[in-house]
Amino acid sequence: MKKTAIKLLAAPALLLPAACADSGSLPSATAVPEGMVEVRPAAASVFDVLPRTAAGRAATRAYDTSEETNSKLQPPVFLPDGSTVWLIARQGSSIEKNSYVVYNDAGGTSSYLYPCKTDDDGNVVSMDAAPLYLKSGETYTFSAISPARKIDDNTPGFSIHNGEYFYASDSRYAKTTPLDITVGGTAGDDMGQVQVVTLNPMINQTAQLKFMIMKGDGVHSLQILSSGVEISGLQDDSNGISWHMSQTAGDEPVTLQHGSKTGMYRQYDYTTTDDGSFIVDVGVIPMFSVSKPLIVLFNMRVNDIPTTYEMMLNEKDFKAGYSYGYRGTVSIDNGVTVMSWQTVSWGYDIELPQ
Repeated sequence: MKKTAIKLLAAPALLLPAACADSGSLPSATAVPEGMVEVRPAAASVFDVLPRTAAGRAATRAYDTSEETNSKLQPPVFLPDGSTVWLIARQGSSIEKNSYVVYNDAGGTSSYLYPCKTDDDGNVVSMDAAPLYLKSGETYTFSAISPARKIDDNTPGFSIHNGEYFYASDSRYAKTTPLDITVGGTAGDDMGQVQVVTLNPMINQTAQLKFMIMKGDGVHSLQILSSGVEISGLQDDSNGISWHMSQTAGDEPVTLQHGSKTGMYRQYDYTTTDDGSFIVDVGVIPMFSVSKPLIVLFNMRVNDIPTTYEMMLNEKDFKAGYSYGYRGTVSIDNGVTVMSWQTVSWGYDIELPQ
């Protein structure tokens, strides 16, 4: 189904070497310090959401760390051009890291990462950056985080907020776990040692809310107003919710919160389909939202008349890596505009078009 993106992930103009842009090949090596290896990461891929069971049910009540879940992960996809990634090399308590920008070839079959400098929000500010050099013969644990936002060396991690997505290696799943690799490089010419490290895919670390709004009987014109969609009752993120690189197997990357649900987020971006439907895609901080409902306000124009609709979600457990979809139909019933939602329950979420 054709989709028209209203707003896509902003990708900076990449100042890549001409040879790289033309062929998608890795850049030529630069002089490598003696006793070191230049590490080049490859394949910046991600699992967007966790799988559903054969019955179409999302595992919303608890994390599923079984091999069944690992085997049913959807095929990974490459991060968009211009996305940024931290390559993390851990050896005991020592952490080495370098930031990279993603470049995908024209056929979408390969993904390459180039050293870059980023700002605090993970945006590329310069391609004038050195590669990552590690000691030859040493074993490191490699993981990745996207976007390459500022990471405090004393407390390696950062704060996230509602409306944000980020991806990271995740030791809960076999296919996303960090890799232990002994750095040895491939003997080359006088330029020194180079080693390409193909990373395991990252996985989404926030929960995904996805709403699809469709035209029903009597509706010939449907628009989302500039005021967007307002979601209240979210986990309060006024001080940010901490995420750290030191997650171990079985830990929740972003802890589900049981406290105040006073957070509010307004989403202005959406996608249209070829039949005039709207898809609103929002990343939220994982939260346990059983005692207090989540309230979603849709500010819309139906047949050129401004209208606001409200949806309440209760008894829900929004977990990192899972997608929660809801499909609503706007209709005219006896002169009254109504929005009806496809029935959802505790363990069942509507699967929306991809």
